[in-house]
Amino acid sequence: MFIMMAHFTAVLSEELGAARKFLTSIDKAKILLVFLFCLACIVWFLLGEKYPAATFASPYETFEALYWMLADRHNEYIVGIGETLSVFFRGFLGAVAAGLSLTLVMGLSPLLGRALNPLLDLLGSVPNIAFMPMVVALMGLDQPAKVTIVFLGAVLPVAINGHAALRQIDGDYEEAALDLGATRLRALLAVVWPLALPQMVAGMRVGAGYALAACVVAEIYTAMTGLGGLLVGYGNSFNMPRYFVIVITLALIGIFTTALLRYVETFFARRAGLISERE
Repeated sequence: MFIMMAHFTAVLSEELGAARKFLTSIDKAKILLVFLFCLACIVWFLLGEKYPAATFASPYETFEALYWMLADRHNEYIVGIGETLSVFFRGFLGAVAAGLSLTLVMGLSPLLGRALNPLLDLLGSVPNIAFMPMVVALMGLDQPAKVTIVFLGAVLPVAINGHAALRQIDGDYEEAALDLGATRLRALLAVVWPLALPQMVAGMRVGAGYALAACVVAEIYTAMTGLGGLLVGYGNSFNMPRYFVIVITLALIGIFTTALLRYVETFFARRAGLISERE
């Protein structure tokens, strides 16, 4: 009997140790995220039950609306997604290219960087919607105007954060490369740039958020197309289930873009040795 009790105690201790090890290995942030998501779904369900569909759509009404939007033979929803993604990514990628190019120029010429930095901060404080009448007057209401508005919304955050990332790198790295015979351009691209790139990508994540907001506003302000046009149409007709579908779709586009850029940021941070392989 004593031997059986000792064996049972040993097995129980081993199982408890394994369970404790498993619990400590779980990412607490992910658990909290799942909890908050479930809580949001519960609140959504309760509010949907309390208010009519014309005021607040329930989860069931929203997914039912999604089904009928996907089954629509005119493909209005799918076409809207394509139009919004086209405007968003064209404007955002152009802003990334221009913002990083401006960052490179400011890095090569510290004097120019110090001169342009206050100007960029000033322009960055101006709401993006302030440029829309001028863009519409110059380019009309078609897609080029929308792409330009998205570009203007994202280029400044990318450039400002990129320049800030370069300034945070210790100047000794560049000086060491210059002492070894590298040109300033080579020292910047081969030594300083890889160390600053993770924070630059973090700035791109900020720019992506501004770009998506600018994309929706541009689609509403100009010719009402894409998800922005559908958002206004369903909102004005109090079709809340379809309105919620559009809002959730925009949120998913933002989440996907942010997750992709976060992965790129982590990749470059690992290559630069700023974080370990386990992180």
